Amino acid sequence: MRTIRIRTLLMAATLALTIVPWASAQTTDESAVMFHWGALHRGADQAIVINFELTDHFGDSLTLPVELQLEDRNGKVIYQNAVTMSDGHAISFVVASEGRTLRSAIDADIYAIIGPEYRFLAPCIKVIFPPGPGVSIDRMTVTLEVMDVVTGRVVSVANNPHSIIGVLKQ
Repeated sequence: MRTIRIRTLLMAATLALTIVPWASAQTTDESAVMFHWGALHRGADQAIVINFELTDHFGDSLTLPVELQLEDRNGKVIYQNAVTMSDGHAISFVVASEGRTLRSAIDADIYAIIGPEYRFLAPCIKVIFPPGPGVSIDRMTVTLEVMDVVTGRVVSVANNPHSIIGVLKQ
């Protein structure tokens, strides 16, 4: 009886060790990483700047879709913009209520002008990975700055967003 249990456990372990590497090597669904800093109070003359870098220090060429999303206090998406990022590059998204002096004070790739009524915002960056072998989240660096629109002075910096990793079902 004891020999049968041991033999059954060994067979189950062997089967598991054979299947697990194959099953985890690739996925058939896209996966996403979402970077959240939490909700922010933005002053009337302040801009939120989100910087995203995709490093090329790992050797493999990589291009990923990146989406900036802003939600209001009720979780409603009030702004959304998507770009395609190649490794070795960085990009900046700037969100403010006024655009006249914004471009001269803050250098960025994408400018979003939102209504002044949106002072309490929850910014998010979503990166979508293609199906296949996993991509290291360590290849991405994201920071969030709150800047003065008039002077371009950095008011605060947050470089440790909460990351949520999940699989997107088609």
